[in-house]
Amino acid sequence: MYIWFDMDGTIANLYGQKNWLEDLIAERVEPYLNAEPLYAVGDLLSAFWDLKLKGYSIGIISWCAKNGTSAYNEAVRQAKNKWLEETHLDILIDKVLITEYGKPKHETCEAFGTGILVDDENQNIDSWTLGAVINAKDNIIAALANL
Repeated sequence: MYIWFDMDGTIANLYGQKNWLEDLIAERVEPYLNAEPLYAVGDLLSAFWDLKLKGYSIGIISWCAKNGTSAYNEAVRQAKNKWLEETHLDILIDKVLITEYGKPKHETCEAFGTGILVDDENQNIDSWTLGAVINAKDNIIAALANL
């Protein structure tokens, strides 16, 4: 079973970047590249490792920017993957899915069966049909430890 993590506002502090919205509208990827992790990377890696020991697979399900062109969406995908590599979270991640903005996350992930979604956006939490959810507005490290 997968545990699917959103990135922006869940593990990456995109919204803490100065002028993040203006940058996204201008199709700049710097906010994705420069976002600080919302948790200490060591804590995230430890949580991922504990989940893997319990038999879970770790996935990323994240959106590109709203109204992004095809070229910008591809640049966002590359930037998000680079962020995962630079934080070293990629070493424990089994699958990364970066989709167009607004595509229901359960539709993207349904090929992988039931799973748990960790997300900060109510729209995604409310529409998830593949299993349980963890609201990233709460402490996800504590919630993951209880799985």
